[in-house]
Amino acid sequence: MQTKPDATEDDKVVERLLLLEKYNYISYSLTDLVELCEDISPFQLKRIGQLIQKLSALENPEQILQEFLMTAPAKSARLLIAISKSKGINYDEEIDSETLEKALPKIRNFNELLKSSGFPDELVSAFSDFAENMETKSSKSNTFSF
Repeated sequence: MQTKPDATEDDKVVERLLLLEKYNYISYSLTDLVELCEDISPFQLKRIGQLIQKLSALENPEQILQEFLMTAPAKSARLLIAISKSKGINYDEEIDSETLEKALPKIRNFNELLKSSGFPDELVSAFSDFAENMETKSSKSNTFSF
């Protein structure tokens, strides 16, 4: 078995594909999605923006998404996969308000990046819905806080 430093380019591609497939099989709750957003660092957001800008030369939304998933930081790839599977998510689930408040700026930034990404419309729409629901949830929790 090869060690990581000796891995070929093909080995790295296969490793990344297996990681993405693993993310695809995980079930995500609303709390999981918020925590994934919270875990993305400002540096990663900047890298994501640069990568999206670089990929904007491609015209096929599916190809843009594939290239992004193969080269983006693992956390952001995982978040996109989780969001793509979020159709049946329970938005009534309780979320720690402090966690939500920490994640909200990153959710907003990520949402803005996705709007200019060229990714498939259904993915951009799913994340926009998620961001909108988190904004609403945040404003409701702030209304009831004393």
